[in-house]
Amino acid sequence: MYHLAVIPPFVIAILFYKETQKLSKSFGYSGIFYLISIALVIFYHSVPTRTDYPGYEIYEQTSLGSYGFYVTGGGVGPLAIIPNILLTIIIILAIHKYYKK
Repeated sequence: MYHLAVIPPFVIAILFYKETQKLSKSFGYSGIFYLISIALVIFYHSVPTRTDYPGYEIYEQTSLGSYGFYVTGGGVGPLAIIPNILLTIIIILAIHKYYKK
């Protein structure tokens, strides 16, 4: 879920930088889409799910600790997107430095 939520802002950041050669537009537009990604993750955690045993009791999704997509180094929930935001900033700055040579 997290990886699907952060791929579009990352791609948007790279595309905007390649088209405009401006860091502010690249970071601005990707920032907007990262906020949308954070909202998607919050909504994902608020969706009730059903268990597989008889009775189908609905329960709130809880953190899975270090299992599944939570292994990002940023924590659980919307905090797990922070490493992807930092990675986007580093990559855009590296591309910017490369093009300025």
